[in-house]
Amino acid sequence: MIAEEKDLAATTGFRVDSREGRIGTVVAVLPSARAEADSLLIVRSGLFDRRLSSISFGDVATLLPRERRIVLRDRAASVRLSISSGSRALAGAKRTTRTRTAQRGGLL
Repeated sequence: MIAEEKDLAATTGFRVDSREGRIGTVVAVLPSARAEADSLLIVRSGLFDRRLSSISFGDVATLLPRERRIVLRDRAASVRLSISSGSRALAGAKRTTRTRTAQRGGLL
């Protein structure tokens, strides 16, 4: 992984691109509950931004903080999950993030 996990944790709102072009925008970051698993970026994409996809931190090739942009290694390998009912999935992702933070002793 090129970028540090702590740098990727603050990428909500960043544009996500592959070498072929734009994929979408980061709407949430899900930290991994297990040390051996990568954390995930939840990216909104598609027509009217209705689709959510999860992208592993390990699939990030370049992080460009000044441009608020992330470039992935290979789009086909990077997009792991596509959910058409975006709002329900995002709500679940936010609940999971709050639960994990609480489990680690953080504030809600």
